[in-house]
Amino acid sequence: GLNSPFNEYLFKITLLFLIVLFPCCYSTSDSNLSDIETEEIELKCGTIVKSGENIDFILQEMDVESNERYKITLCLKEYLDMKTCMPGDSIIIFKDISGNFKRFEYVKNPFLRFEVSKIDTCYKAEKIEIPPSIAISYVKGTISSSLYESILKIGESHKLVFDFADIFAWVIDFLTEVQNGDTFEIIVEREFYKNRCIGNKKIIAASYKGEIGEYYAFYFKDSEEKEDYYDKEGNSLRKQLLKTPLQYRRISSYFSLRRFHPILRVVRPHYGVDFATPYGTPVSCVGDGHIVFA
Repeated sequence: GLNSPFNEYLFKITLLFLIVLFPCCYSTSDSNLSDIETEEIELKCGTIVKSGENIDFILQEMDVESNERYKITLCLKEYLDMKTCMPGDSIIIFKDISGNFKRFEYVKNPFLRFEVSKIDTCYKAEKIEIPPSIAISYVKGTISSSLYESILKIGESHKLVFDFADIFAWVIDFLTEVQNGDTFEIIVEREFYKNRCIGNKKIIAASYKGEIGEYYAFYFKDSEEKEDYYDKEGNSLRKQLLKTPLQYRRISSYFSLRRFHPILRVVRPHYGVDFATPYGTPVSCVGDGHIVFA
């Protein structure tokens, strides 16, 4: 074993041999030292933009001289609207070994950053965009309660639910016409960054099959850049009337001739349908018309 006196002695001899050997192997004469190219060392310092901070203040906190700060912000104005600087954005400063400014980076997200480089006495700004990689995914599921819960149950996002419902909003009322056992299929573009999915881009094709029938949607963009969804016969899914007046959420109270009023605490007719949505949700008119009372 290694703990035996002989092996411990042999280990120490071997270690000493390596220490002596390797400097000799990599030694070089003074005449050849000038031929060895050394990589320039950069010092990197970064921070996260906080509420109430601006670029000039942050650069000052990072010990960037006033003259440098002025030239950096002046160059950035060509590419970056200072009003779009938001908390959570990143700022990175690069300096040489002597502490002289070399490069500035303002990172909005993994795909967009703004860079100011100093070359001698000149400053150059640049907008750098790195598009995410796109992949096609296939999603399939069966309705077990509501469309919303069924899509979330298979690990998909809220956004995919709303995008899917919006496509069929003219032909299907997902709040009242969905039945357990109905099926849906979705082909969707996903964005990836470093092999990690960061979100959905757009739905390319989709279908919904159930007791209400079979419905298909195919994405198409024409020569005039108009985008829309069409059925198998090439007809637009947009009809004269929407099935619901706002983006798919949930119904909190249905039409009924005998409903227990939650405030008055009495049974009375409810001649309408109440939709539960977050504050600020856009409401769409289900069709063309004239306002007669408001």
